[in-house]
Amino acid sequence: SGLVNFSESARDFVIASADAAPAGLTSDNWQVTASNFTGTGTWSLGTEGNNLVLSYEPSSSGFGTWIAGFPGLSDSTANGDPDGDGIVNLVEYVLNGQPALSSPEILPGVATGSGDMVFTFVRRAESKEDTTQVFQYGTDLENWTDLATPAVTAGDVTITADTPSVGLETVSITVPKGANTHLFGRLKVTQ
Repeated sequence: SGLVNFSESARDFVIASADAAPAGLTSDNWQVTASNFTGTGTWSLGTEGNNLVLSYEPSSSGFGTWIAGFPGLSDSTANGDPDGDGIVNLVEYVLNGQPALSSPEILPGVATGSGDMVFTFVRRAESKEDTTQVFQYGTDLENWTDLATPAVTAGDVTITADTPSVGLETVSITVPKGANTHLFGRLKVTQ
């Protein structure tokens, strides 16, 4: 719980130093418990010289792996926007964007032809495992109703797997317009 703003990248934390190298460290005499930790990687304990080191290795998928595929970014944090297109890296990840290139075409679309509002976006299938995606809608830009975006089709949310291509999903959310003259919608993504 003491790790604030932790990002999915390889990290080493020196947790103890000694006059001599720690001895007797084996996997049967230590345990790393990471309850309430939101990361998806693995923790390990080891020695480096005279230090006892707690190490974190991000998982082989998810935001950490995706952002690592774009070396040289001026800001590779979840809330960074190195291309200045107004879409933060975490949202670019979910919507399968390019954090180094402006890509407004990935933003969700809205259709109202049937009288209902249909909010549609394409997401990386893996993003549902390491992010929380919430559709928010309302009749003004101040008061929002939250609708969690599920992993599979449920209620007014339709998810079409491997569309438009393998590894991507098209998500369509239908909100009845009713007597409302205006409806607004937005996608909120957290890690």
